[in-house]
Amino acid sequence: MKKILLGLSLSALAGSALAQDYDDRWHLTPTINFTATDGEKNIESQFGAGIGLGKFLNPNWTLDFEIDHARFANDGRAGSMKQTGYGLMTRYHFNQGDSLRPFIGIGAGLLNHDGQGPRVSSDDWMLNLGAGIRKNVNDRIDFI
Repeated sequence: MKKILLGLSLSALAGSALAQDYDDRWHLTPTINFTATDGEKNIESQFGAGIGLGKFLNPNWTLDFEIDHARFANDGRAGSMKQTGYGLMTRYHFNQGDSLRPFIGIGAGLLNHDGQGPRVSSDDWMLNLGAGIRKNVNDRIDFI
């Protein structure tokens, strides 16, 4: 199944343990994402939600396992489709030691499409690209 997938991960709140220096504790990251679909599928682009579990591997790099979910309506047709993604995401964080840390990220994984109505089910590979800013609130909470 060919489609253009744009995964913008706008994390709502990360209960991360990022202090002013390298901290390798595990972090939990709730996310809001957006999937832009191509016109051939007759499926509306949609927001979804997810959660990630990961940790800093060194002062600049994180690795997260993420699960995302979204539900799509067919453009004016009966039925819908659910999409669940399972993937690994790595992010490079700039400005080590600052409370504001911009980052860029790339990841890959598997998408499971569960169609209802005229849609069919399938599994497909995905590619995630992301960018954002991590804001340190204190030694236990960050916003991304």
